Amino acid sequence: MTRNSGKLPLFTKKQQLKLLCFIITIVVVQVVFMFYKSKDRKDMDLSPEEVSWIANQKVLDSLTKIDSTSGYKIYPFNPNFISDFKGYQLGMSIQEIDRLHKFRAQNKYVNSAKEFQEITKVSDSLLNAIKGYFKFPDWVNNKKTDYKKANPYSNAYVDFKSTKATIEIKDFNTASLEDLMALPGIGEAFAERIIIERNKFGGFLSLDQVDDIWGLSPQAIQNVKKYFVIKDVSSISKVKINDASLNEISKLPYLKYTISKEIVIYRSKFGDFKTIEDLEKVNTFPKEKSNIIKLYIEF
Repeated sequence: MTRNSGKLPLFTKKQQLKLLCFIITIVVVQVVFMFYKSKDRKDMDLSPEEVSWIANQKVLDSLTKIDSTSGYKIYPFNPNFISDFKGYQLGMSIQEIDRLHKFRAQNKYVNSAKEFQEITKVSDSLLNAIKGYFKFPDWVNNKKTDYKKANPYSNAYVDFKSTKATIEIKDFNTASLEDLMALPGIGEAFAERIIIERNKFGGFLSLDQVDDIWGLSPQAIQNVKKYFVIKDVSSISKVKINDASLNEISKLPYLKYTISKEIVIYRSKFGDFKTIEDLEKVNTFPKEKSNIIKLYIEF
């Protein structure tokens, strides 16, 4: 039977394994540290132009992420009509948005990306990321045009009391989003709301219908009636009230489903309607809107 030298081993197998794991951990930490230190050194060696480009790229990436994953798609827009929510979506700070709104409250407009930055104080990187979406009216981009004559809708550029410039009156049924947004008091949201309402009926037959578009100020409504007229009504098909179904009647202005149902019931009981006065006999019929409703129907 053999005996050992009498010396105990320095470490047990379990201790040796723990020591080996500890050494490996130290090596891994050192490698990771050297990697990030090297990366930071590379960033420190970048030129100012490269640093600016990288910052700009981060903003572009964030806008792309918004566009592709959140369902928010960026369309060309007039920067004069940026709302609080739209400014937030674009990455503007509260202070930057407030500066724009204070400037616009003076009935003034920005006419270039440079002027937009001067007013809002947005960073170069954010401006470079969003200025490609800026869309100004044609009269701003046309340097040869006298802007005072080319923008008849804006009091910021035209003093109607002192000028004799010819003002172009446009057709409300063919007015574009930009045409509507050129009016003081009508931003992008209101302009879109007007167009949605117009498309719902195939077009407007009376400018008085603007009175019932939710949110429009009295001044905005007055401007619409001052600088627009109803010309083209070719896309509007009138409804034959005595033959129309319940669904067809409910699509007429001011005639909700419940009112339309009563109209159909009244027609089945008393026969065809011959005049607008006959329709007014229906209990819930909105008599105050008869002058508009009658434009959309035939007897």
